[in-house]
Amino acid sequence: MAKSFRGSSGVTDGIEEEAKTFLSEWRARGEMSPTNDAAPFLPEVIGLARTHARDAIPDFVSLRLIPIQGSDLEAIEGQAAAVLAATLAEYRSWGRRAPTQAQMDKTILQRQGFLRPFIFDAEGIFEKGDYAKIVRGLSDISEGNFVPEELADVIPETGDSEVSFLFRGRQQTIHLQNLGDWVDVGGLLKGINATMGTQGVQSAYWLSHPSGQDVEVWFLEESQAKGLQRRDWELVLPI
Repeated sequence: MAKSFRGSSGVTDGIEEEAKTFLSEWRARGEMSPTNDAAPFLPEVIGLARTHARDAIPDFVSLRLIPIQGSDLEAIEGQAAAVLAATLAEYRSWGRRAPTQAQMDKTILQRQGFLRPFIFDAEGIFEKGDYAKIVRGLSDISEGNFVPEELADVIPETGDSEVSFLFRGRQQTIHLQNLGDWVDVGGLLKGINATMGTQGVQSAYWLSHPSGQDVEVWFLEESQAKGLQRRDWELVLPI
């Protein structure tokens, strides 16, 4: 559920100045409009950012999504609040509704480099190599747990497609439905998850927003995924 931009005020602890720094850095990198000034909206969103960070960071630590010791918790919470405040101010400057709890969680995890998804267009199969490109993108977020070798794909005009690769010394072939230009997302992720499972990999690829054209995939242990689901994340394990 989307929240109001207003939250408990609390102590800012330099959050506003840190948030302004983030806004300047993002603008310099071309990640936000150079003509849009979100800084004036910071005072009204800092309360919500601080409240959410205080709630989220301990959960992320318990789920082992943030590898820190207890002594670092306050500093991490402060930086998370600043990152989130900058994002909320940008939302507010464009007149957009406040993001959901899950969206705020993702902002903190991605902007601080703790966790990132692989996002791709579900309508993206046009020529040989397109499935292989997706598999490489999935490998990139696996932290070395899924590293396919000798990767190749077969994408015929009619009949099933195939993705083949060598994984930990074993040849694997995943058969996929031919859906025209559309990726057989479920078949691909299910096949890769099964392959990893037979080799003792504890994490798997989970789908977020599985009904949209932009496919968002997260690499998580089951306990992590369940914990994020309790925080209102929409996550589905392809079966």
